[in-house]
Amino acid sequence: MQRNRLEALILRGPQRLQHLAPRLNAQSASGIESIVRFGLWAAGIRARIQVVVRGACRVDVLIDDWLVLELDGRGTHAQDRAFTRDRVHEATIMRDGRIVLRFGYATILYDWVFVLACVQDVLRQHAPVR
Repeated sequence: MQRNRLEALILRGPQRLQHLAPRLNAQSASGIESIVRFGLWAAGIRARIQVVVRGACRVDVLIDDWLVLELDGRGTHAQDRAFTRDRVHEATIMRDGRIVLRFGYATILYDWVFVLACVQDVLRQHAPVR
């Protein structure tokens, strides 16, 4: 759905959801990316979505240029070929020293507290010295 159509829908909806309209990002490749990006933003963590690293390797979410979140829906990541491709993709990302956390759809939707705690812990423990 186009941003302006989605924004119009949100603005016609309940008042309690209208603050979401300015947070829309057309780069989101899936609903769970939007949910994660918004949840991170609400926790004070800035993240970029659909970022290309290592020349041609696209990641779902990138935080602080070193922490990658890969978000898996069961439908697109459960087949054998996709499973293997995901592992190669993850290893490629890690070759530059990035850390990858992988979360599935159900964990993101039903256990956001766990997802956020993992991200915060890894950020706290592995943040590069500047």
